[in-house]
Amino acid sequence: NAKEQRQLDYLNKIGVKVLFVDGNHENHILLNEYPVSEMYGGKVHKIRENIIHLLRGEVYEINGYKFFAFGGANSTDRISKRG
Repeated sequence: NAKEQRQLDYLNKIGVKVLFVDGNHENHILLNEYPVSEMYGGKVHKIRENIIHLLRGEVYEINGYKFFAFGGANSTDRISKRG
């Protein structure tokens, strides 16, 4: 939506680099519409020049440190089948 786009534009404009791994409540459909490119030795979605979505299952090297991006935690708002 337009408000989200303005917020992304603002974050990009102030020059802060934002690297993130998606969580349970992200808009995965929208994230997957961005083309995949390579940065830091792994695949990413480049949302804006300074806003980078790190893809799950990838290993990145940033400032001499290696990071593995992964997900899979249980959501706190998931309905339990145990009753």
